[in-house]
Amino acid sequence: MELTRRGFLTAALAVGLAGCVPVPDPRMSTSTTPWPRPDVWGEAAANEIALASLYAEVADVIPGGATWCRASATLHAVHATCLNQPDPWGGYQAGDVPTTGLDIPAGASAALASLQQAVKQASTSAQDGLSQASAGPEALLWSSLLVCLAVDAAWCTKPSAGRPAPLMGSAVPSRGDLGTSGDAAAAALDGVNALIYALGTALGRTPRSGQLYASTSKRLATMQTLRYQLQTLISAGGGTVEPSQLTYDLPYGLGSPAAIQKTWDTLEGNLALPLTRLAGLQGGSAGLKTATMAGTQLAKANSLGQTYTWWPGWG
Repeated sequence: MELTRRGFLTAALAVGLAGCVPVPDPRMSTSTTPWPRPDVWGEAAANEIALASLYAEVADVIPGGATWCRASATLHAVHATCLNQPDPWGGYQAGDVPTTGLDIPAGASAALASLQQAVKQASTSAQDGLSQASAGPEALLWSSLLVCLAVDAAWCTKPSAGRPAPLMGSAVPSRGDLGTSGDAAAAALDGVNALIYALGTALGRTPRSGQLYASTSKRLATMQTLRYQLQTLISAGGGTVEPSQLTYDLPYGLGSPAAIQKTWDTLEGNLALPLTRLAGLQGGSAGLKTATMAGTQLAKANSLGQTYTWWPGWG
């Protein structure tokens, strides 16, 4: 059984003081449930368990998919555990991937179809949870789940051994100051400004007749609209809109069409994380729209080699 660092130290201290007698973890006791939860929590947990079990069972069925499937099985088992435990903000305990008695689909195509359906069901629950949640930790938990599921959906549509599998990371849902939506919007705005700088500069180095120029122009217009929306959000909350920098670091430069594309995709992935946080600090329909955008960006970045952790948007 795996504990967060804080949970591990607490448990170890308790055992030591008790003379090595195991001490029950109060976070896992139903008598300590701090607040009632809507039914969507249980539905979402059941869907995450089903998805975790299915990933584990088809790991050797999909060619080249064993590493991804096993890592994703662990991710969704952790998500289910967090949703089920009485105090989701007290750190979590991750055990073995549960089994549900599902039949293993025969062949890669059937396995992928089953995974796509399971991802869709889990996404529906997470969408319902986010649309009902007030801004704050609960909404951020749902936002984080949705962004991970967007990467799942992309992989299940087109499996690729080149996609790096999810990692544990250092952040978990926990109590603490998450900041304000204005803080998250400011962080996202900085990412948008970096992307606008890269796209605008790239346009001057790209033939107008090519597909890259057309796609860059289209994305630049979208980012300019998003910049205005973020600036408006910051101003409405009484914050100060920081001006964009004169230049930004470009991870792969803009020296060739391939470098432009790689820089572009990296900056899109970087933007996904503050947008995930912003979705949690918005909640409701606005948060759902932002989380969908963040998931699309992280899925794209993952397809080009960027990894992601169990709880994007936290930490």
